[in-house]
Amino acid sequence: MNSQDNPGRDSAPRRLATLGDAIGAVLTSGQAAGPLFGLSGLDAATGGLPSGRLTLVAAAPNVGGSLLGLAAARQTALVDGHKVLYAASGPNQADIMRRILAAETGGDYPRLKQGRLTQHEQQLAQQLAQAPLLIDDGSDLTAEAIAETAPHMQGLALVVVDRLQAAPSARLPLSGDRLPDASQVLASLARTLHVPVLATFCAPR
Repeated sequence: MNSQDNPGRDSAPRRLATLGDAIGAVLTSGQAAGPLFGLSGLDAATGGLPSGRLTLVAAAPNVGGSLLGLAAARQTALVDGHKVLYAASGPNQADIMRRILAAETGGDYPRLKQGRLTQHEQQLAQQLAQAPLLIDDGSDLTAEAIAETAPHMQGLALVVVDRLQAAPSARLPLSGDRLPDASQVLASLARTLHVPVLATFCAPR
């Protein structure tokens, strides 16, 4: 057998890093921590959201899985003052605003959904209008659309996708058998921009 029968036989071996290399890279990188969930127990357990990675939070319907994405968006945009792209597949921008307002004030979401805001809630809503949180919603929201929008957002710190849905729906592109391709697009977006992408996944019970 000659080298043509085994093309990789004469090629240079792959370079392997020692544990010392890895330790040195960690100690000298000085990399800042990624965005947090804003939930102390979860942040202590995970260390926050890793940059350049797609993080998937799976939950059964109606158990509050989307609230984790909302908590991370609130922490990053409202507390830390960093830019967030909130891609809402399912909820619309009014739903997102009401949820944030309810979380900030401890208010009654059903009451807010009826448009009945207290004076304090109205004042807080005006203040929140300046937060660096941008919402993209609509039934035509695809992973490709998110990937096209995000690179144009200077200073982007976090992408939240609310939500991927296991059950297929004609009005939700991020659902059913389209999810594997969508996940690949979102993972590639995270790597390319080196930002965390947090997607909530509505799984069947």
